[in-house]
Amino acid sequence: MTTLTVMLESRRSGQAGALLKGSDVPDGTTTITIVIEEVRQAPEDFNAPVIIVLKKPIYGKTAWAVNKTNLKMLIKLFGDSVDKLIGKKVKLVIITVQNPQTGGMVRSLAVSPKQQGR
Repeated sequence: MTTLTVMLESRRSGQAGALLKGSDVPDGTTTITIVIEEVRQAPEDFNAPVIIVLKKPIYGKTAWAVNKTNLKMLIKLFGDSVDKLIGKKVKLVIITVQNPQTGGMVRSLAVSPKQQGR
């Protein structure tokens, strides 16, 4: 069985789908809740180790690329098992971060350390 830590450390290619980004979330929205349908490793050229496939599209997007920081928070909150993440509702907060490529400030998605029903 593959664990989230294994996914964090190694990568396989696969199809991502339309990826949800902070810029997709309307201004004024501070949190969104996703429901996880599937977790898979991101393609080699991705900056993120894991792709989460959403049970229902959010703002027209069907998947979310999970960066290392968010994956570590998911492991901390829900454990290392992929199976335990399937079907979970995960609250994401919209934060502002610096884009390393442009230096500009952009909206991003972060796993909230406070999850309901935990």
